[in-house]
Amino acid sequence: MRYVLAAIALFLLLPLAHAELDKVQIYAGINADNTVANELDYYFSAPLGPGVVNYTLSQPVINMEISGDAVPLVYRNDGGLVQITLPSPVTHMKIKYTADNVVFRSGDTYHFFTEFDFDDAIKELQATVALPEGYAVHENFYRPTNGEIVSDGRRIIIRWTDLDASGKYIYSVNFSNPTGRNDPFIFIAIVLAAVIIYGFVHFRRKLRESFMKGFRDDEKKTIEFLQLKKVAMQSDLQKTFGFSRAKSTRIIMVLEQKGLVRKQKYGRTNKLHWLPR
Repeated sequence: MRYVLAAIALFLLLPLAHAELDKVQIYAGINADNTVANELDYYFSAPLGPGVVNYTLSQPVINMEISGDAVPLVYRNDGGLVQITLPSPVTHMKIKYTADNVVFRSGDTYHFFTEFDFDDAIKELQATVALPEGYAVHENFYRPTNGEIVSDGRRIIIRWTDLDASGKYIYSVNFSNPTGRNDPFIFIAIVLAAVIIYGFVHFRRKLRESFMKGFRDDEKKTIEFLQLKKVAMQSDLQKTFGFSRAKSTRIIMVLEQKGLVRKQKYGRTNKLHWLPR
């Protein structure tokens, strides 16, 4: 016995005769390269076969796999007409393949679109679209509007259930990357910024090392202390590092001579001001 099934817009089987569909589940996983991994599950109200099922494709696809009741089926693809051999009756047929040219780009926004048609009403029709990782629905645009937006922790998913499958049916999603992390220009800009920041930090470190070379260890400690405090008492310097008054006076004199510190008399001690360089 021969059955005839057809696909429209790469996606849907169209039962034209002898095969009554009870439920159809459609899954479209959009990959990062804008190809689409499709899985189509067809459940028949009565066993289909044995015989040959004709399945037509409007465009070339790759990685095609077909099974009936979880058993791989033999098929032949003759220029878009796929002939599937059913050696025994099946109630569930799964067709998997990867399609291209079903995602269109406009600037930073991507548009996924497909349509399908059923001659007869189907009891249950479900459709799912999974966006690439890092992408989200753009401006909340998806059709039909009764879909549900969920997530599996990695990807945003739009799911439609209880669809009216009589006649022509169209669904679409606009999506974009809100972080822009997959945009090559933004990636280049991030890399350049990282290089510039690294170069600046490296330069500052080298400059600081060069600046510190002319000082003794106790003078370096005082410089770091005053750079952090900006203003400090000479007595605080003595308490912090255990310097004697004579030693702290000598250190301050060196820093004054180099124009790094301004000393101001303050009671029985001195107020020290670090001078920005």
